[in-house]
Amino acid sequence: MHKSFIKTHCVHFVLGDCVYPHRIGGMEVFNYYLIRELSNNHDVELYYSSSHALPFKHAYYYKMFSLRPTKVFTPLQVFFFHLLHHSVKNVVFSYSAAHWLVWRQYAWIIKLFHLNAIVVIHYGWHPDGSENPKHIRKFFKIANNVVAVSEDIKRNYDDVYDINCQVIPPLVPFGHSHLSQVEARKKYNIPQDAFVIAMVGSLKPMKNPQTLLESIAGLTEDERRKIKPHVVYAGDGVLCTELKNYSTEHGLTEFVTFLGNVPKEQVCEVMAMIDCYVIASDFEGTSVSVLEAMYNCKPIIYANSPGLRDMLEDGVTGKAFTCKDSEVLKNVLLDFFYQPEKTQQIAKAAYELYIQRYNYSQVVTAYHNMLV
Repeated sequence: MHKSFIKTHCVHFVLGDCVYPHRIGGMEVFNYYLIRELSNNHDVELYYSSSHALPFKHAYYYKMFSLRPTKVFTPLQVFFFHLLHHSVKNVVFSYSAAHWLVWRQYAWIIKLFHLNAIVVIHYGWHPDGSENPKHIRKFFKIANNVVAVSEDIKRNYDDVYDINCQVIPPLVPFGHSHLSQVEARKKYNIPQDAFVIAMVGSLKPMKNPQTLLESIAGLTEDERRKIKPHVVYAGDGVLCTELKNYSTEHGLTEFVTFLGNVPKEQVCEVMAMIDCYVIASDFEGTSVSVLEAMYNCKPIIYANSPGLRDMLEDGVTGKAFTCKDSEVLKNVLLDFFYQPEKTQQIAKAAYELYIQRYNYSQVVTAYHNMLV
């Protein structure tokens, strides 16, 4: 891809404490594939605090020391990096809920070294509630490009920080599994006759993974016998033990499989085995897992929450339920099971939307065009 581009410019990524595949999350996955693509045509300098390196030919790694307070020493280390590497003029920041002092110091570094700064906002539907928003505003103002990964994030950040974000969805390349549904279920020990429902991603509070288990617990014995529901969690996180305990206490262990973190390249196998996909988050930017479900033509049930309702249309490309309402989710699951033709129409419409709106090569080109 982009073979005619001449490799002349370095790109500096400031990464956090973990990177994909050692942490599974939308931002980490997106950064991984963006770095991979840019390293095809640029030298990429990765400055990170993780002990894990990425397997890219033209990527160079600089270990960040874990010094506290991080709000002082992390920007200081970035300062010394640019002091020693004058040729690196492109820097990409993944915006997070760091202390305002971090972003104020980054603004000084950008100005001092005349950097071409690209800021990508993945974080939160509510901008950082810092007591010093003016300093964060200065960081955004001095950046050359500010990218929001969803329309909802753009609206919120534009309003609070008086900026004009460019919207670029966090797309990654997807593929179809070479395994059939029967083969995929056999590989992961999933019952062949089950109605399989999956969640992919971190098992953490804002994702509300417990809502899906609660909806299965709400099914009557007769409904369970007819539907034969089976929940697959492809991910790990702080709620994993709690979910396992809940499934044991409510007699659901035979209806649940915990796969742990699944490598991105194998998520297509999860998609191959399922009958529908559920996402119950309080908020999403542009959800990578939803995009992958769309790409694989899987019917999607989603919480009617910020970000998700920008991606999907209720009754057309997905089916919405009230966030954290397991009773409503249960009824939608029943509708999907008992109305297979309508369910497949929704899945097909979601796939067509993916083809029309989400083009991976356009995203890569957009980032290439931002580099000086």
